Amino acid sequence: MLNLFNKIHQLLSEISLCESCLGRQFAQLLTGTTNRKRGEALLISLGLELHFDIINLNKTLPDYESLLHLPFPIIKQSYEKIALVAEVQSLSDNPLENKPAKKLDILPESKICYICQGLFEKSRLNELADLVCSHAKHYEFFTFLVGSKIPSSMIEREENIRTKYNLTFGESIKSDLNREIGKLIYLQPAFNEKDLDFNIPDIVFIVNMVDNLIDIQNNPIFIYGKYNKLQRGIPQTVWYCNECWGKGCDKCDYSGRKHPDAVEEYILPEIIQACKAKEGKFHGSGREDVDALMLGEGRPFVAQIQEPKIRTLDLKQLEEEINNKSNERVKITLIEMTNREKVRNIKIKSPSMRKHYRMGVILPSPQKIDFSLLNKLVGSIKQQTPKRVLHRRADLTRTREVFKMTGNQVDDKRIEVEIICSGGLYVKELIHGDDGRTKPSLSQVLGDISLIVEYLDVLKVEDLKK
Repeated sequence: MLNLFNKIHQLLSEISLCESCLGRQFAQLLTGTTNRKRGEALLISLGLELHFDIINLNKTLPDYESLLHLPFPIIKQSYEKIALVAEVQSLSDNPLENKPAKKLDILPESKICYICQGLFEKSRLNELADLVCSHAKHYEFFTFLVGSKIPSSMIEREENIRTKYNLTFGESIKSDLNREIGKLIYLQPAFNEKDLDFNIPDIVFIVNMVDNLIDIQNNPIFIYGKYNKLQRGIPQTVWYCNECWGKGCDKCDYSGRKHPDAVEEYILPEIIQACKAKEGKFHGSGREDVDALMLGEGRPFVAQIQEPKIRTLDLKQLEEEINNKSNERVKITLIEMTNREKVRNIKIKSPSMRKHYRMGVILPSPQKIDFSLLNKLVGSIKQQTPKRVLHRRADLTRTREVFKMTGNQVDDKRIEVEIICSGGLYVKELIHGDDGRTKPSLSQVLGDISLIVEYLDVLKVEDLKK
């Protein structure tokens, strides 16, 4: 303990620290209290020790004067009391004589805290907490966290002190500030029934001491649903013109687009508006071709809504509004609020999902098809990246599975086939062979005839891992 107080005496004799910054240097000692109280306790103990040493002639007043630059009333009051004793009589005569304290005319002026520059003064902390609350009232949230951005110079000053005086029991100034402001705002009405969340909070209030403002990290919400595409010619996401990439040119009639609408455009804007958010992202579990329908139960998707001010949504009402405005081109079902993990799941699981397709196929000439030949396509399919997507996919050979394939004759020049296969299989190429890049193919097993896909419907997207 003597070494501890010697170290504190040496530290405070050279550097002015506030109670919080002093206590923080010993945050790992005597846990269960605040750094401010820890600092106050150290100062009281130091004052008691110095007073005792002066009375017992182990120290002199000049030893005490080295601490008078500190902004602690207890130090000055103790000095005044001891100085009075020294003035009236020798300390060796009757040092404990009870006399009223005498105010000294001149005392060294207190200095601001070397580390925090007054940041941990109660008035300043209350001011910052009030500022956080003024921002919080504009957002709906249920969980929160407080963070901070501290000037590097402040952090460096603390690190230099710890190195110089070999202080090894402290904590970071960021943790201290976050906790103190967090405790203050937790008592405010704006934070009633709100929970502190250190993992995935709805919102993070960052006390930015570099730019003297409050930064808001308003985390996204995620909505899981399924969509049906009821008309052909609609991509899942916006397709920009290949020539101008959205700027507008002669080829796209200055629309900047390849198609006038997209599935995501019927869904995201309505949700963004309901949440009073800035923007959104659409995550689909795979995607169907532009000219394909998406039928059955629909294709899973997650709508990620960035920086929402509203988090409580009536999903059924929102679903109805979206469907009413889609002109029967798209129909959706909003299932539940979810989280970021769902986005990863539908992306990762997409190749493992069985897909059910129905396709119309045009024959090169009138003929009857022996549909038993379709059994030759059940099993593994070797598929080199189709030529139609080479501009956006690596040229690789992939293995996919066909689990079942059936067909029927529509007329002498048309057939309809249904396929159940693994995700990631390019089913159009399974029909026409893509000039031998997909093997085997329906074209191949029917005698290398030329086949044209007339239409494609996705009937079901089935999760194998359910």
